[in-house]
Amino acid sequence: MASEMITGSAACYSSATPCVQFLNASAFAPNPTGSYGNVGRNALRGPGNTNFDLALSRIFKIKERFNLQARAEAFNILNHTNFVGGISPAGLSGGVTFTTLTTNLSSATFGQVQSAFDPRIMQFALKLHF
Repeated sequence: MASEMITGSAACYSSATPCVQFLNASAFAPNPTGSYGNVGRNALRGPGNTNFDLALSRIFKIKERFNLQARAEAFNILNHTNFVGGISPAGLSGGVTFTTLTTNLSSATFGQVQSAFDPRIMQFALKLHF
C-alpha cells in the first residue's frame, strides 16, 4: 500500500504540467467512527529538502588603519525547488506563511503541494573598518 500512496502518474514527470499531487487520495479511505486507521506512525514522508548555502569574504587593506571587507552570500545556491510538506518552518518573520499539505481526505486539495520555500537568494556587502 505504501507504493500506492505516492503518485506515479505520467503527468508528474512531464515538463508541461508540474506535479502538484504528492499523495494519491484513492489510496486512503476514512476509518469508521470511533476506530483508528491502519496506517502506522511515520508511514508517509513529505517532499525532500535539499539546501546548500555559501558565503565568501575577503578583507582588503587600504591603509594602516582602514580595511574594506567584501562579502558575498548565497542561500540555496543550487536553486533546488524545496516543496513545503507537512510542517511549516519555525522562525518565520511576521506575515510570512507557508501552506502545508492538507490531511483532510474530503478536501479538494488533499495531498497537493501548495507552496515552496525560497528560491536562490544572493546578497553582497561592503564594510569599512576604521
